[in-house]
Amino acid sequence: MGFAHGLALHFGEGWGGAFAQELNCSVQISSQQLSDVDKTLTDAMQKSVYEFINNRKWTDDNYIQHEKIDCSILINLTDRVSADEFKATINIQSRRPVYRTSYNTNMLSYVDNDFQFRYVQFETLEYSENSYVS
Repeated sequence: MGFAHGLALHFGEGWGGAFAQELNCSVQISSQQLSDVDKTLTDAMQKSVYEFINNRKWTDDNYIQHEKIDCSILINLTDRVSADEFKATINIQSRRPVYRTSYNTNMLSYVDNDFQFRYVQFETLEYSENSYVS
């Protein structure tokens, strides 16, 4: 499964798509369990995921920064299946602002211990709602 498609499945379909909103997401990629993964690869992966999640327009609505859903993604690489294929765990947590208040409420805490994806450094993460893109 392509990386962007896997993330979109966890985000879009996991939240029902119909309730989409723009995201403000922190991303962390950990490869501490692997000895054959270069830090430049994980740094590039982290940057790609961050930009994909935060720069993609998920809705046709306009939101100001404090109205966006805050989330965090932790991807812990557990196995390198091939040069561009990985097994990992992914932990996604989200919070959203409570209308007319200054605080957030937790929305989602999701862990997938069997997240497998393909990532090629320097390739753009792509996602299409209507078709599978590797």
